Amino acid sequence: MAERSGESDMERWLSRALWVAVLLAASLAAPVASAQNQVFPSINLDCVESQIEFEFSSTTDSAQVHCTVENPTAYSEDVTIGYDTASIDASGPNSITVESGATVNFEVTMLVDKSVEVGTYELTVSAQVTSAVGGIPVGFITNNETYSLDAIVPEFIDCGVSYGQSSLTVEAGEDVSFSASYSCESN
Repeated sequence: MAERSGESDMERWLSRALWVAVLLAASLAAPVASAQNQVFPSINLDCVESQIEFEFSSTTDSAQVHCTVENPTAYSEDVTIGYDTASIDASGPNSITVESGATVNFEVTMLVDKSVEVGTYELTVSAQVTSAVGGIPVGFITNNETYSLDAIVPEFIDCGVSYGQSSLTVEAGEDVSFSASYSCESN
């Protein structure tokens, strides 16, 4: 019987050691989990400008919008970027890779010409995580992040005049006739 009580003490000791190991492992895992801000793929999209106004100095004008994509997760993410505008051309990167905990800056160039009517137009920049951890598709579980801003197109008027003759010599008392034409372009 003495051996049985010895085994019993050994079993109790092993049981206690196992519980201590579990508690120790749980206490070590908690800080690791809190260091990883996000478990599921996710990004934060933000842009500096909330409104831009074009200033026509010629028949076209362009403006830049400065944006950032931040990755709050513990792994690399591939992000697809899109641009939605009414009558204004917008261009920028179509996709970027954002490393764990990093921020990537990018620019959106907006181009407007004299054919665009006067008014305020909305530009929407969208970004979505399409794959993570080296190419694993995750687009079906991620949200499409968006940022909207107003693009103001002012009135554009460009007028010119042309004369039928480049020079004219006239004597006193003579009748003179010449032609001129005016043309204007505007939106």
